[in-house]
Amino acid sequence: MSLRYILPLFFSLVGFLTAAAQPKARYLTPKVELGNVMWKVPALAHFEIRNTGNQPLLVTGVYTDCACTVAAWDKQPIAPGATTTLTVTLDAETLGTFDKSVYVTTNAENVARRLRFSGKVMQKVINYDRDFPHKIGDIRLSAENLEF
Repeated sequence: MSLRYILPLFFSLVGFLTAAAQPKARYLTPKVELGNVMWKVPALAHFEIRNTGNQPLLVTGVYTDCACTVAAWDKQPIAPGATTTLTVTLDAETLGTFDKSVYVTTNAENVARRLRFSGKVMQKVINYDRDFPHKIGDIRLSAENLEF
């Protein structure tokens, strides 16, 4: 074979092998619903990240969209097949609904991945479990049967 066939084949093979040996992040919980949160009580959102690649995955940065949220994560590389948890703490100082974002950068992607969490900050959280113990989807009922 001539050199003009061997050289492109060699570079194609090297490029394929380096592309195959990379970390890959899979976000198991891209959105977390916190529900009703007590006013002035910190709320926690947990996001799980799994390395589905064959090289160690490193979370290089976590950026929040406001000063009311703080993120904490393990700075150690995530082994292939392993999972880590990113914990975001919301300082619930403002009453009302919230929809916050956290942006995660890793050594697997050049772009930041957006993770979201939402809920409602209330002065008093009312628990309807005792009065309406039966739940069908998002609807709570006081009886098991519905007669029409």
